[in-house]
Amino acid sequence: MLKSGFIAIVLVLTASTAFSVDGSLNKYSQGYRLGVLSKCVKKQSPLDPTGLTKTFTCQLHMGRESSSTKIYGKAESAATTDQSGYKNPWTFNASANDQVISKVEEHFSKPVVVEYNEYRNKLVAGVSPLRQTNYDMQDVYVIDPKLPSQPSMEVPVRGFLTKSHGVRFGRIVKASEKGDFIDSFELIIQVGTGGSTFYTMSITQTQRDLYDYAVEVLKSGKTAKIYYFQDSIELLNDTNYTIYKIELAEDPWNAFD
Repeated sequence: MLKSGFIAIVLVLTASTAFSVDGSLNKYSQGYRLGVLSKCVKKQSPLDPTGLTKTFTCQLHMGRESSSTKIYGKAESAATTDQSGYKNPWTFNASANDQVISKVEEHFSKPVVVEYNEYRNKLVAGVSPLRQTNYDMQDVYVIDPKLPSQPSMEVPVRGFLTKSHGVRFGRIVKASEKGDFIDSFELIIQVGTGGSTFYTMSITQTQRDLYDYAVEVLKSGKTAKIYYFQDSIELLNDTNYTIYKIELAEDPWNAFD
């Protein structure tokens, strides 16, 4: 029984490796998440004496003082047809080597940024058949209070059948880019200074400078004012809420911390 089980594992790993010869061709998105690591689990098949099935699965509560919730928006995974939206906490996988595990555990209880790739298939994301997600952590690090490089950024954009303009205050807790030929820049905003109210918003495909600035704001962990307009229809982005200006804004609760 042990022999047959091990053979099955080898076959799965072989197929996985063959499928992931060029994982870059199967990358669906790449991005950053801000939050606090709340759970990490190391797993390995009891039928695998080689350790090839080892995997490392973690959860990140996005933003500040958030709880478990669903976030309105399109399904975030390329491999799911569930259109109920994003989930908090966010679950991802990482390499199960000692160096990565040690680095992740070192960053527990600190506000961190997780840099990741999302793949179209779990077999492409990593060789272990025990992987739970399409997300593969590339790096994890603490927030940088020296960012961003400037206090605000605004770009000229035009809406399509625009029906409203607005501004929201909060933290950028997710920023990602995806697309094979045309990039799509997608953000999640934690509204206010904390809690579980999140909104999905977009940045126009041609405004990479604004997206790069949004990533800097995310990496800083700072609060900001997000200026946007709402179109009547969605074009090439995931949402019809398009950001055209981001401006740093002091967290009013910092004076009481």
